[in-house]
Amino acid sequence: MGALNLGVRFLLELALVGSLAWWGLTLDGPLLVRILVGVGAPALALVVWGRWIAPRATRRLQDPLRFGIETVLWIAGAGALAQVWSVAWTVAFLVLALVTAVLVRIWPEPVHGQRR
Repeated sequence: MGALNLGVRFLLELALVGSLAWWGLTLDGPLLVRILVGVGAPALALVVWGRWIAPRATRRLQDPLRFGIETVLWIAGAGALAQVWSVAWTVAFLVLALVTAVLVRIWPEPVHGQRR
């Protein structure tokens, strides 16, 4: 079950990045601003995730701080998704993301090259 959770989690991470990009690129305003936000918002999320949340992060935070920052990212992705898609899909995304975040703490992710 842990492997299934990790697979779903990975797809949700991609959806997080995609929703931030989609939101940024569809903002009202000048093209340059849309491009900067559409590239910058997902890039920032990737940096935060890769530096402090990912299983192989060199400076991985400990819970509950890691869970808190991860939750903020999930909420940001849901907020972006709510601006460009339906509320139902937004709620489904956020609920599923938070469930996988809890489950990954029950079925831990492999860390630094360990295989399960």
